[in-house]
Amino acid sequence: MKKLDRFVLSSFIGPFAAILLVVVFVLILQFLWLYIDELVGKGLGVKVILEFMLWGACTTLPIALPLATLLSSMMVVGNLGENNELMAIKAAGVSLARVLMPLMLATAAIAVGAFYVGDRLVPKAYNEIFTLREDISRTKDEIKIPSGIFYDGIEGYVLRVNENDDETGMMHGVMVYDHTGNKGNTSLSMADSATLKMSPNKDFLIFTLYNGANYQETNTKNYRDTTLELQRINFARQELIIPLKNYTFEKSDSARFGDQIMSMNSDQLRVEKDSLDKVVVKQQNRHYRMLVGGPTFVEKSQLDTASRNGISRNFEWPGFMDWGGLSDEVSAYQKASESADRMHMDVLSYAGDVYDTYWYKRRADLELLRKLGRALACFMLFFIGAPLGALIRKGGLGASAIIAVLFFLLYYVVDLSGAKLAKDGTIDAFNGAYVAMYVMVPICVFLTWKAMNDSSLGLDGVKTWARRLWSRIRGIFHKPRIVYMGTPEFAVAPLERLISSGYKVVGAVTVADKPSGRGLSVSESAVKQYCTAHGIPVLQPLKLRDPGFLSISTPPSCRSTAAPRPSTGQ
Repeated sequence: MKKLDRFVLSSFIGPFAAILLVVVFVLILQFLWLYIDELVGKGLGVKVILEFMLWGACTTLPIALPLATLLSSMMVVGNLGENNELMAIKAAGVSLARVLMPLMLATAAIAVGAFYVGDRLVPKAYNEIFTLREDISRTKDEIKIPSGIFYDGIEGYVLRVNENDDETGMMHGVMVYDHTGNKGNTSLSMADSATLKMSPNKDFLIFTLYNGANYQETNTKNYRDTTLELQRINFARQELIIPLKNYTFEKSDSARFGDQIMSMNSDQLRVEKDSLDKVVVKQQNRHYRMLVGGPTFVEKSQLDTASRNGISRNFEWPGFMDWGGLSDEVSAYQKASESADRMHMDVLSYAGDVYDTYWYKRRADLELLRKLGRALACFMLFFIGAPLGALIRKGGLGASAIIAVLFFLLYYVVDLSGAKLAKDGTIDAFNGAYVAMYVMVPICVFLTWKAMNDSSLGLDGVKTWARRLWSRIRGIFHKPRIVYMGTPEFAVAPLERLISSGYKVVGAVTVADKPSGRGLSVSESAVKQYCTAHGIPVLQPLKLRDPGFLSISTPPSCRSTAAPRPSTGQ
């Protein structure tokens, strides 16, 4: 391997690993926030939560790998351009394609790894997540016995509390029915007050009763002895230990959700797809036989081309559309309308029968195709990140990174939209899985062509357009204050246009009045006459450096002992 290849690869591996870790960390926080309600209050250990987060991190890799490839390739090539290293390499006769060759090979390896991650690791992760969620859902929260009702939330016992004291945690008027013997209400404990405490491991419940009595019936009647015994024991303090089930987290031995679409690898998805295809064909054949064999089609043998033995002439029937009278015609149309309605209802019913099968089939087709699509996304986004870095020549987390993330968001939104449309059946699974490719590949080709030909992206024009747009938006909310400077007649028209356009003209500067003509009469400039007619203040300094004029025209915050020289715009 040449030194240039080693240098480029070493510059790529570090940023790729760092960005991948950051992206996975951000996505795992979103994953944890999504399931936070299922984890809080269950008394789960740190090991269980870390395992849940680890499998969740595995599910984020299909998104994290393309984004990390995009940003790292942009940063590496952008740093080469920013430090003029890329220019020196090109000056030595090495093309940009040759510089990117080791990065392309590394990206191809990442794409292959992404495919196997999505095909093997991600289904395993979803299987484990579904299993952990079910195990966690069986873990109950803390016991809260409501007052005034019989509470049967503890297996084998029924409790009733008249009043709960939230401050002291004491319960008053307590009744405890023991049904563990399955003999009915034969064992009862009553107390004036009680406290409830759960063991740290949530494996048993300590019920401390104060000032009460235990009532126990034998309930062993037979044909010789029909008597019942009642035992009563008074107590001042008694502890009742109740074993608990499903209050502690118990991890299942193996995952049980391998039949879910997200938990299947490509081989399993192909088998599932073939099975669903066979089910669909069977349902379609059965519906066709029911529809054709039903009473809707009266002369179906005349219309069915499969039973006409190659007859290709048009349909003919003696007396067709000849009616004996208006009543016969009306009756015929009514029967045809009723038949059409029945057929319509039958078709809707058949569509409902195959809806679930088609839905699962679409999901299986889509997931099978997206496994390859996510891997190709790594390679595709590389041809956006690397050309961007070469064109912008900025490798930091600045404007170039923002542009790269915007391209990734475009890909992500289009990919999600295509997947949703495919699941709903609006488009087929192939187009739903690869619609993002249709959008992003032309962008990749354009950017790569620009980078190979050392063409600019024309960002200067975009910046100029953005500045103009920002100026217009700012002008809507903050109108500028204008001081107009002009004297002759042709200067009146621009001033009038400014006022008619809504600009705020706060004053005008024009020459001082001076005598003119044979009679030396004092004449006013055309701008002053217009401003006087429209109520606009007028300043007429003899010189622009006149201290009086400067003191009026200069804001107090900008005044200094040495006033700046104003521009002469008369």
